[in-house]
Amino acid sequence: QMLHHQVEPSAAFLLLLGVEDTSVGLTRHAWKLLLRTHPHDDICGCSVDADHRKNESDMQQARESADALRRKFFGLLMERFGANFRDDARPSFALVNFQASTRTGPSPVPLDFEGRLVWGDIKLPDAYRIVDERGEPVPFREVRRETSVEHPHTVANLELYAPIPAFSVQRFYVEEVEPDPVNRSAGTAPLEAENDFIHVRLNPNGGFDLTDKVLGVTRTGMGLFSSQADVGDSYDFSDIPGEAETVFGRVSCDLSRREWPGGVVELSASGEFPIPVSTNSARRLRSAEFASLPFTITLVVAPGHPLLEVRLDFANTASDHRLRWNLPTPGAPRTSLAGLKFEVLERPAGTRPAGDKPPRIFPEHPADAFVAADGLACFSRFPLNYELVSGDTPFPRLAITVLRSVSYLCNPVEGATRPGTHAGPHTFTPDARCLGRRFSMAFALRHYAADHGQSALLQEALGWRAHPLYGQCDPTMDYPHRTGDDPGAAKLLASAATTGDEGVVVSAFKPAEDGDGVILRLHNATGRRREVCFPIAGKSGTPVRLDETQCPRADTGCECGEIKATIEPFGTASFRIR
Repeated sequence: QMLHHQVEPSAAFLLLLGVEDTSVGLTRHAWKLLLRTHPHDDICGCSVDADHRKNESDMQQARESADALRRKFFGLLMERFGANFRDDARPSFALVNFQASTRTGPSPVPLDFEGRLVWGDIKLPDAYRIVDERGEPVPFREVRRETSVEHPHTVANLELYAPIPAFSVQRFYVEEVEPDPVNRSAGTAPLEAENDFIHVRLNPNGGFDLTDKVLGVTRTGMGLFSSQADVGDSYDFSDIPGEAETVFGRVSCDLSRREWPGGVVELSASGEFPIPVSTNSARRLRSAEFASLPFTITLVVAPGHPLLEVRLDFANTASDHRLRWNLPTPGAPRTSLAGLKFEVLERPAGTRPAGDKPPRIFPEHPADAFVAADGLACFSRFPLNYELVSGDTPFPRLAITVLRSVSYLCNPVEGATRPGTHAGPHTFTPDARCLGRRFSMAFALRHYAADHGQSALLQEALGWRAHPLYGQCDPTMDYPHRTGDDPGAAKLLASAATTGDEGVVVSAFKPAEDGDGVILRLHNATGRRREVCFPIAGKSGTPVRLDETQCPRADTGCECGEIKATIEPFGTASFRIR
């Protein structure tokens, strides 16, 4: 996502501004590192431990390579667009949204507070606010504050909820304020937060109730964890016939509430639930010994933001089990919607296996950008697995798998999903138990009306996932500062005629593979044909295929300063811009 949404677009943006840098070619190195992890058994978690240790190393190197390019390209943009005024010593950062419609958040912003002269010479105040270039406060929250692993100074990770217009550089500043003695609360009583769109109540068991104030819909008992034995393998989940899934609804949590300058309210619940330490897959027995699995759920309500932002943090302390996060449904939905890379699939709910004879195949499905059922959508930052659960379970719900802990690459023993059948070698994979591993996951929830459905959810989910380019301005650099509008192609795609309400997203914005201009790929993320008109700031555009070779398009017009296209439902259109 960093390569896709930040590195490649910033490189393309620089090229259109007339800034050429040899670092652009290094994006290929980062992609190669990442693609090494993508053989089908590797990327889906179905290989031996040694392969996955190598995969994690390659992924980390790819991320560090991408991050180095992000820093380099951000610096080049600041040299063009300017940062602080000459005598302005406030810590500052900037964001660039490479989607063609205004983003309202959340936008992650890691700040390392380092100066060029002395490491750590910029200190983060105990209490502060974030303001824009006009000096107006903007909504934000501090996700965490810690010590850098690279240098002995403070690091803070922020989440900004400011409007970021399309293709323009937006600067923000950190200002010290007097501490607010009443902006925090803690205890065990239910906590509440709301804005113009939603109201949420966090309960002592870690679950919550969510109300959509526009639609007048309320869901209760949401967000509880559940667990059951998993005697399957790296390929498939397999339960113990007759064992019910345990939903942890009687957990006692410590609750806290914090309101940040700008109006962002953060509710959190921290607790733990008991879970059998292990499961004997051969004997189909769970351990009599229990471990405590700690978790924290954080709910974020921001001014003017219609989504409920959710963060799950937990550490795995048991083996051979599956952990799920549950969103109750008022009835038993017959279908679900799954947002994939370039389309939305509607799937029947399916039926759970009956009896105790193998094979026992559960109606689980994959999703990428979002999953939705019965008027509730869950956006995700990563691909996920889900099931619409109904029947003889505690309650009908949308169950999202957040962890599978297994001991074998392939477990072909009697009673598993594939009895007597090998999907791979019967190899012991202790790393796949994920013991001691800590996980942090981001979701967002929203209700939707029946006529909303797939016509808008995919576009929304893809836009929510597309983080803007971020970077910290170096106070020791003598950047220029603009006096009027951003120069050059700052408004490349910013127009009322762009995607905003049209359901079209920027799927790719990258330097062309042959070095001739940049590639802009538009994706119609709806089930309806779209007529799109894009201004391209005096540039020329040529229709191309996915492999970037030229192609004629009868339904496309490209003129100097404008692109016109008709894009079929869930289709794409690609252009070379010079």
